[in-house]
Amino acid sequence: MAVGARAEPVLNEFPSISIVTPSFNQAAFVEQTIRSVLDQGYPKLEYRVMDGGSTDGSADIVRRFDERLAGWISEPDGGQADAIGRGFGQCSGEILAYLNSDDTYLPGTLEAVGRAFAAHPDVDLIYGDLVFVSASGAPLVIDVLPRFDAADLRRVCVIPQPAAFWRRSIYDRAGGIDPEFKFALDYDLFLRMLDAGGRMMHLPRLLAEFRHHGEAKTSRMVDQWSAEDRLLRKRSLGREQWNAGDRARLKWLTVRQITTIARRRLGGEPLPCMTPARWRRLAARRLGRG
Repeated sequence: MAVGARAEPVLNEFPSISIVTPSFNQAAFVEQTIRSVLDQGYPKLEYRVMDGGSTDGSADIVRRFDERLAGWISEPDGGQADAIGRGFGQCSGEILAYLNSDDTYLPGTLEAVGRAFAAHPDVDLIYGDLVFVSASGAPLVIDVLPRFDAADLRRVCVIPQPAAFWRRSIYDRAGGIDPEFKFALDYDLFLRMLDAGGRMMHLPRLLAEFRHHGEAKTSRMVDQWSAEDRLLRKRSLGREQWNAGDRARLKWLTVRQITTIARRRLGGEPLPCMTPARWRRLAARRLGRG
């Protein structure tokens, strides 16, 4: 090592990470979610499960991990955002994230994220790439993105929530989770972090799996999503409707995404599929079969 060079931080020197999983009646998937977090082996992990009073046996599954969790509850709540906000209120980690109870982290995710935050102390939010999988776990489409662009974020949520991690400092500065949102709570939070001066970085690595299935909230709340999306566009852009510039920007984002996927695949990265999540028609058909 050259004189004066900074030594590579070891795992125990990485920042502490607190993760919250909100859950309600997800007995089919919640164990996989919990194991995907705990099996990371990250030494500074605080993990809490906030169950909303499930009636399908979910609480019995969570209870089996009691000694490995920092804490968990099973009681009625005000919805997903309320559960996440209360969970974060009980956490002490420098880095925060939430993972829904039907999604999973890929092996090595927390080490990669901890290493990235340690190497970039000026960055407030780091996000990676995402694989959409079916109920059985089969890869459907892939959300591999180019580097972060604030102009993209103001038009569409380019940050995949299951693959996103942020510092507590920017979370607090942005005002935390807004419990009024039922669907776009992540997009709302990311925009407020950006407005609060948050510095964001894309980590070119697959970090998480987003499970697409019939009972997922994203499959059932299209009208709610549309209303919240219009609200955020109005707040961020001053208008609710898409215009020609927005559509052109999204097409350019899709081209950049396809190029990024191809470049990484040609570079030898074993991506699980090649269909980009923003290649709309084909992706929609594949997700519909998921």
